[in-house]
Amino acid sequence: MKNPTFLFFLILFFFTSCSNEDNSTANIETSNKSAKSELIKESGYSLWLEIGILEDGVPVLTADKNSLIEAVNKNHLEESGIHPMLENVSIDEIENSYYLTFLGPEVKVSFYVQKSSNNTLLAASGTSCKTTACSQEQTGCIPSYPNNPAGEAGIGICTPCANGGDCSKTVSNISLLLTP
Repeated sequence: MKNPTFLFFLILFFFTSCSNEDNSTANIETSNKSAKSELIKESGYSLWLEIGILEDGVPVLTADKNSLIEAVNKNHLEESGIHPMLENVSIDEIENSYYLTFLGPEVKVSFYVQKSSNNTLLAASGTSCKTTACSQEQTGCIPSYPNNPAGEAGIGICTPCANGGDCSKTVSNISLLLTP
């Protein structure tokens, strides 16, 4: 009789321990997410980040420029050894679509931006396109979602550089616009 009782309590202890660990992990993740959300407002889907608004049809960046530039420099350029780093960020309208564009003397990094029903601009922060070959081309090396319905950015593609230069796509399950 002692063995079944002991086994029962051992199993009960194991399940209780596992559920407590999962809760503490969830609390840590929630805490980290809250801190990151202070930099940029997050909307429903975690990889859509509110970065601006449309005022009289003109895109206006409302997110902190320095925080965005720092995050993209850390998430993209430091690992690839590209120097000098990005220096400017803007929301550009190109062929009836919006893009969050980061520029440096030798590099461009772009993210797709979508307008919500209340004129808020949301960046698809998990996919970006980066180039050093055609950083001065407006339509070269920008995210494109030709096969996806509106509102579903998905992974997409990067448009080619007109000069035939290299363009690389980065896809992440975490935001590339927030500092890790």
